Amino acid sequence: MSANEVLALNAIFVLLLTGLFLFFRSILRILPRVVWITGTPTSPIRSLAIGLVEVTGKVKQEETIISPATGLECCLTKYKLQELKVTHTRNGRTTSWRTIDSGFLYVPFYLQDSEGARILINPKDAELYLPCETYYPNTGFPANTVGSIRYLEQAIYSNSFLYVLGEAKKKARFADLKDEVSINLAILRGDPEKMAALDENKDGQIDTVEWEKAVRNAESRVTEETITAAQNPLDTVIIAKPSAKRPFIISTRSEKEVLNRLRWKGYSTLVLGLTLIFFNLAGILGFFFNQPPFGKNYYKMVKLILENSGR
Repeated sequence: MSANEVLALNAIFVLLLTGLFLFFRSILRILPRVVWITGTPTSPIRSLAIGLVEVTGKVKQEETIISPATGLECCLTKYKLQELKVTHTRNGRTTSWRTIDSGFLYVPFYLQDSEGARILINPKDAELYLPCETYYPNTGFPANTVGSIRYLEQAIYSNSFLYVLGEAKKKARFADLKDEVSINLAILRGDPEKMAALDENKDGQIDTVEWEKAVRNAESRVTEETITAAQNPLDTVIIAKPSAKRPFIISTRSEKEVLNRLRWKGYSTLVLGLTLIFFNLAGILGFFFNQPPFGKNYYKMVKLILENSGR
């Protein structure tokens, strides 16, 4: 086997693996998101249930950060700082943008729907479907000349319309009331007067029925105190990344636009993956077994392309 044959075979194996990657990415990651979105109805914020939810509304900020690109207040920014540099090659010189800094900054923000209800969003680890804007800071260099810099930024500003698909869950301090109930019961056990008050039949012992009643009373009291401590029951809930392998999407585009984009990306990735698998598997069979004929021809074509590119 010659060096060119080995090189061609390696290239075909790489293309085959690329096809397999694209195929599984489409059916395991991209297209399932279409199913999740279509199967999750948009809910008014006031009637949210714990679990995967879909909401829309406008951003309302209580805390802000400063965008490095614009200097404006925002609640999320994902940016790249790039510099236009010169690269010298055998054929001369070329210019290209090189990333010299990047970052992802955010603070939780509220999403308020058309009814005025709002809920807290934690955008950490979300898939962002936001427009990418380009900004050229004033550095003394004209834009698009060697030495100039630019920012590429995706950002969320106050009053932006958002579509959010994520998991509604209890905030950390409201997530599990069992610990608070246990603390209340421990305090109860340490108070002889209160323990004596539980002994309704005055037999000198706390039986199972009396203790279960004390537990229910503690649970009711803790739940009431927790909800009362919040200005609104929704203040005990946050939308964040799902704990299971479900999507978390934040987009300035509508649900329909997000679906169309995901369908196009998913099906095009699927078709490209299947095409690469089909032709390159045929190329491998054509090399080793001379069948099918078009597979042998495909292998020869790849070999010829690599030979010409190496000259």
